[in-house]
Amino acid sequence: MFLSRINFILPSKDVFPILEIFRILSCLRYSTYAKAFSLLFSAVLLFTIGCGISNDKLIEQYNDFAIRSAKANLWNEAILKWERIIEIDPKNANAHNNLGVAYEATERFDEALAEYQKAIELEPQNEVYQRNFFKCQQNKKRSWHAEEMVKEDEKDP
Repeated sequence: MFLSRINFILPSKDVFPILEIFRILSCLRYSTYAKAFSLLFSAVLLFTIGCGISNDKLIEQYNDFAIRSAKANLWNEAILKWERIIEIDPKNANAHNNLGVAYEATERFDEALAEYQKAIELEPQNEVYQRNFFKCQQNKKRSWHAEEMVKEDEKDP
C-alpha cells in the first residue's frame, strides 16, 4: 500500500559500475588472493568515493537504499536514510514526501503530515504530494477512530 506512494529515483549510470564491481568481488571471495584484492580494491574505492562523491550521487545512493529498505518493510532503516537526505538537502521535496510515507507506514501520522506539508511547500503543484497528505489525514482519522472504539470496548465489560 505505502510503496506505491514512494517516488522512485533510480541511481545515475555512474553508480552502476561500482555496484557491479562489488557484486563480482563478492563472488570471488573464496580465494585468498581474491580476498586480498577485494580488500585492497574496496579500500581504494571507498577512499576515492569519499574524496570525490558529489552530494547528488550520495543522495541517489541513500534514496536507493531507503527504497530497498521500504520494499523489505524495514521502515526505520528507510526513515534514517531519508532523514539523512534531508540533512544534506533540506529542499528535497521528494525526500520529504518519501519520509512522510515512511512515517505514515509506522503510524507516526503527525510527523508524516508535517513532512507532506514540507514537500507541498517546496513543490505546490505536485499532485502526488497533495494526494499523500490527504490520504494520511484520512488514515490518521481512521486510526484515531479505531483507538476510540477499543477504549469503549475496554470500558464496557
